[in-house]
Amino acid sequence: MPTSSAIARPQPQAVENCRCDDVNGDGSLIVRYVEVYAIDVTAPGVPPVLLGRFENGDYATPYTPVSPLAECP
Repeated sequence: MPTSSAIARPQPQAVENCRCDDVNGDGSLIVRYVEVYAIDVTAPGVPPVLLGRFENGDYATPYTPVSPLAECP
């Protein structure tokens, strides 16, 4: 009797990138937020897809950065 086995295909992965935003432009008010990306490990060369930005890692609080910093202080 033939058998079939399902081949497990890797699923896209969610990756977090921690970032900082200099809200008032002088460094006195820094907001930490995360960017969440989907990465398809089965499709080399396909860029990550931004799923959203969230304040302090709280996925219930979307965030739009005003002046993102290259590095967090």
